[in-house]
Amino acid sequence: MANSDLSNRFLSTLAIIATVLIMPVSAMAECESGGITGSGLHNSIATGTGSGGTGLQDPWEPGTGSGGTGIAGDDGTGSGGTGIFGVVTGFGSVCVNGLEIDYDDGTRIRHDGKVATVSDLAVGQTVRISTERGRPLLAARIDVETALAGPLDRIDPSARRVWIMNQSVELRAGAIVFDRTTGMRKPLDQLSIGSHVSVSGLRRSDGVVSATRIDQRPASQQAAVTSIVRDLGQGTIYVGQTRATLQAVEATTAARSETHRDGRRLRVSGHWNRKSRTLEATYVSDASTVEASAGRISIQGFAAPSRGGADFRLAGTALEVERTGPDLSELNLDALVRVEGRLDDQGRLHADRVILDMPGREGRPLRSEGNARQRKEDREDHEDREDREDREDRIDRERAERAERPERPERPERPERAERSERPERSGRSRD
Repeated sequence: MANSDLSNRFLSTLAIIATVLIMPVSAMAECESGGITGSGLHNSIATGTGSGGTGLQDPWEPGTGSGGTGIAGDDGTGSGGTGIFGVVTGFGSVCVNGLEIDYDDGTRIRHDGKVATVSDLAVGQTVRISTERGRPLLAARIDVETALAGPLDRIDPSARRVWIMNQSVELRAGAIVFDRTTGMRKPLDQLSIGSHVSVSGLRRSDGVVSATRIDQRPASQQAAVTSIVRDLGQGTIYVGQTRATLQAVEATTAARSETHRDGRRLRVSGHWNRKSRTLEATYVSDASTVEASAGRISIQGFAAPSRGGADFRLAGTALEVERTGPDLSELNLDALVRVEGRLDDQGRLHADRVILDMPGREGRPLRSEGNARQRKEDREDHEDREDREDREDRIDRERAERAERPERPERPERPERAERSERPERSGRSRD
């Protein structure tokens, strides 16, 4: 009987394992922010009305967002909509920055500016999501953005690095390498030099792209790069680490010079000239991470030193971040963070919540300065209390030791010696 029960439990365990192994990626993935999970393309459509998710919490006003803690603006209904920028970590809904954002037939989807469908969404992609006022967890628009796309120059599998159009790319732990032609994942060292690849990821402060996904695509695709622009003058710019010329753009679109000024985030596409190692741009478009009209912001990026007097900035974006409450003493260079807050009239992001993202782990919110001061005062009070208790314990021990020590009996007084009687003087002998 015991052997039969043991066999049944063993078979049940095998059945559970088999179910997990064959379960679709979209069913397994959860809205976690710490790592990249899943492997491939989204294969199911989930419609909804904004239920579920962890949400964005407004610390000043009570929110009414559906599910989780809710996304709220000043009036509690997501005033101005919500702007979200980050890496897709799962499906069911679209999971970005720990948020579970639903979509329906009315959601507009674009991939690098071109009309796309739900089947084009994939784990590891970088997306911009906009929601409408009053529907904070339902996407009105999803824009998939690649950091760069072009011919592969060099591969260093041991360092998990590749170079594309002079741009250095480093694959994050768990990053996906996917062949769009075969529909299969492939090892990094099996990518071919010269093949056309697109890279999804975020830029670090040193300009390197930290890739969460690389897709190998047909070679007929245009080359493109998205980043902050550095203007060299004479119709030449650097977009990230890639040099681009704008003569063809200016001839065809009469683009104004201020469009390409320093510090603006743009997407530049065109033809990659292998001989001159230059991207000959034919089209330039704005690539702001979030819309200025968004009432609330959730954006993921690497922390970098501020260039405009703010507390810090997000590398690869044009956003300077001012803290409203979080204590930034734990924030290091190139720490991967999610910032939640609001944009002011000057385009600065006022953060009321900063979350440290760690691979394979749930994000950890940085506590507010007020909490940090309180923790310091509590620690000092605790230390004072321990010192006082130690002194009292020491005094009590000394008293107890004295109480336990037996008292010596008093010695009886020694009786005084009787004084010696005086010895009589010898009388002299008489002489006859």
